[in-house]
Amino acid sequence: MNHLRGARRYFLPILTAVLALSGCSSRTAPREVPDRPSGSPSATTRPSGSGLNKPKKIADADSPTSLAVDADGKLYFTELEGRLKILEPDGKTHTVAEFNVSTDGERGLLGLALHPKFPNPPYAYVFLSPGSNDSISEVRRFEIRDGRAGEMRTILKLPAGDDCCHKGGRVTFGPDEKLYVSVGDNQIPKASQDRNDLRGKILRYNDDGSVPADGPFGENPVWAIGLRNPFGMRFAPDGSLWVTDNGPSGNDGPSCCDELNKIERGGNYGWPDRYGPNDSSSLWLSGKEPAVPTGVAVIAEGVAFCTYAWERMLIYRDGSITNGPEQCMLDVTQGNDGVYFSSSTAIFKA
Repeated sequence: MNHLRGARRYFLPILTAVLALSGCSSRTAPREVPDRPSGSPSATTRPSGSGLNKPKKIADADSPTSLAVDADGKLYFTELEGRLKILEPDGKTHTVAEFNVSTDGERGLLGLALHPKFPNPPYAYVFLSPGSNDSISEVRRFEIRDGRAGEMRTILKLPAGDDCCHKGGRVTFGPDEKLYVSVGDNQIPKASQDRNDLRGKILRYNDDGSVPADGPFGENPVWAIGLRNPFGMRFAPDGSLWVTDNGPSGNDGPSCCDELNKIERGGNYGWPDRYGPNDSSSLWLSGKEPAVPTGVAVIAEGVAFCTYAWERMLIYRDGSITNGPEQCMLDVTQGNDGVYFSSSTAIFKA
């Protein structure tokens, strides 16, 4: 374990020292990584400029990992240690549900999605690491009525492995009203290329957790393969799916090559066979300085995503990157009247 390994977490900064003692794996010396081909976007120099207004802090929060806005403008958010909360338009917050989760390594309450017809039906979905079993991740569905969660149902149990890292953790709905789930490779890189293995993938399910019959690989939930640790995933209004993927951090390749990808049906995004300048599928690379990209959303200015290590929003548009507001570290989403994003300690609106 090392300082970079700690930085590549998207969780409570105060836990980094604890993780350093646990030592997931030893790090080999990073190899030199060739520059990205001319004409391809790179943010290694952190270019500037954004049309977003100056953001305002609207709530304190404890590692708000995922954000979702309903049709009435209410902001729902998850906190890493197991709380789901609502921020009302009047600025008041209250807890909707609490979950028993493990926060060992890159675990916790990681993802949140509302049913596309919410509140009719009033279903919410969370991706979490159950406190009773570190070797799996779960997606749970439940109703929210009058600001309170109803009975929970676990609709998916996914591999998480017993090691520290690469759990993925995002859930979102597509224009087809299917539930999409991101799962990391669990530090088993070869799993990402195996279509019969759920690790290192974007998965697609019906809203009850059953598997659609029209997937790219038959009656199989796998939608896209070749991902390492996708921790940002959201659809654009035009139906395109955008995903951020964390690149190697030393033990499984040179420290480099965080990615922004536009996901296609049945697409292969390279890992571990191709990444960085050797993989033409990514639209943006971090270069040699890891950014640790997390939540992503399409806003008026372009495709916005947070960076845990750089502590700011980046915005991709037409093959170039510009800087957005600082403190965008965990998630970003388009609201009814602005853009919401989260740091490790607060939620902001721009």
